[in-house]
Amino acid sequence: MDVTVRNLTIGEGKPKICVLVMGKSKEEVLKEAKKAVENSADLIEWRADRLTEREFDEDFHNEILSEMREIVGDMPIIYTFRTLLEGGKEIENEKYKDLILSVANAGITDLIDVEIFSFKLKARDIIDEIHSFTDVKVIGSYHDFEGTPDTAELVYRLSVIDNCNADILKIATMPHKKKDVMRIMTATILTYTRPNPKPIISIAMGSMGRVTRLLGEFTGSSITFASIGNESAPGQMEINEVREILDRLDKVL
Repeated sequence: MDVTVRNLTIGEGKPKICVLVMGKSKEEVLKEAKKAVENSADLIEWRADRLTEREFDEDFHNEILSEMREIVGDMPIIYTFRTLLEGGKEIENEKYKDLILSVANAGITDLIDVEIFSFKLKARDIIDEIHSFTDVKVIGSYHDFEGTPDTAELVYRLSVIDNCNADILKIATMPHKKKDVMRIMTATILTYTRPNPKPIISIAMGSMGRVTRLLGEFTGSSITFASIGNESAPGQMEINEVREILDRLDKVL
């Protein structure tokens, strides 16, 4: 069950390369978006929780997205507001929901990240509401910056995300030993090889987990994240290096 946004089909062929936009101001966000275009990223993810001005202002977020769209053209945009529990900013549950639905309703972004396990509001209700009035696709996500659950728990969490009607399933954990990396890769393969699988994004963070950012075509992880200049998340590699490795692997897989 591939997901197509604009001219990009997620779930077929090589993992698509996404660049994180992490600017603290409108000017920084738009500057980073321009760099993503210049470096031929497949799509970009805007981490709106990194703003230090008008952080929760729905109109401001949509204003930035509108100007970002002018810069990136048909490059797909992921909108993400990461909560404190999953590595972002503290935000009230209702305000999180309001931001998500406002951005979805504006129709500028192509994909919206919805955290499945970190807040009291029912994620499925938010996702169903997005689907009921927009064509925006939803990435249902789970992040664990402390460790990596066992394989059965990872598979279970992916199934919960799936049952919340997310279009793409995302899971990212912090490994402390090689077995942790193998667990998340195994959980991804087990989920991907089920009948009619949805696209998956799976990441073991940090330098130990870099292999998971490169072997997605083998494991079933459909998007990988790369940096332009300084890494924006633990373990990220520079975009040109990632592209070169993915191209080489594509020839043998």
